[in-house]
Amino acid sequence: MNKEVWLSPMEAVTDLAFRKLCINHGADMTFTEMIRADAIVRGNKVTLSLIDTHIPLKQGIQLLVSKPAVLQKALQKIDFINIIGVDLNFGCPSLDVIGKGKGHALLKRLTRMRDLLFTLKKYSPVPCGIKFRLSV
Repeated sequence: MNKEVWLSPMEAVTDLAFRKLCINHGADMTFTEMIRADAIVRGNKVTLSLIDTHIPLKQGIQLLVSKPAVLQKALQKIDFINIIGVDLNFGCPSLDVIGKGKGHALLKRLTRMRDLLFTLKKYSPVPCGIKFRLSV
């Protein structure tokens, strides 16, 4: 059985240098830290700088989003050079994130999760997945 090691992102930790170090030490794939899709849509420069995928690594982007229309717009704005996957965050336990109906809060909103996943599949040019926690 082929077992791969993927770096699970953590906000304010998984910058490009850290991801490259993890790849050099055996990780098979890494993801950016959690990126807020609504900030991508607004063109927020700080958020866009978090999509630091300008060197070729096996890396994906992790998005935090609660509305399918926002996800669609964000996916259309992202430059997918050197990005080989998109991961939706359904696991962030931050009370601020949950209070906005994102992250872990989505696990109680199955119809919304389904709509986000259909949007992701339709508009992402790369393979897709989700991140969630078994317990928070």
